[in-house]
Amino acid sequence: APYGPIFIDRHIPEWSPKLRTKNGKRVRLWTYLSVHEDNEQKHMEAGDSYDTAHEKATKAERKKAEADGVDWKAYTGEVDNYLARVERERVGRKPPVALHVKPEAALKGEGHHHSSHKGA
Repeated sequence: APYGPIFIDRHIPEWSPKLRTKNGKRVRLWTYLSVHEDNEQKHMEAGDSYDTAHEKATKAERKKAEADGVDWKAYTGEVDNYLARVERERVGRKPPVALHVKPEAALKGEGHHHSSHKGA
C-alpha cells in the first residue's frame, strides 16, 4: 500500500465464502477494503477530516467493487456481518504500528463502516 500498511481484522476472510462477480469469479474482500483504507489515509494526509476522507474512500471502494462486477449491496451486507463481530470484540493487543485513524472513531454510532453509511 502506497500510504503505509493496511490492517484488516482477522475475522474478515481474504476471500468471500459466498460472493461471486457477475462473471462467476470469487471475490477477494481484502482488495476492496484495502482500496478503502488506502484512499482514506491519502485523503486524511491531504488534510481532510476523518468523516470526509471516509466518504471519499467509500466511493473509491464502491467504484472498484462495481468495476470488478461485485454487487455493492451484497458486498456491504457480507462485510457488515463481519464488522458486527469485530465491533463487539474487546481488543487484547494493539497493531504493531500507529494507525491513520483511531479505531474508536471508526466505530462511533452504529459503526462508521456499516453499510447504512455507504449508500447500500
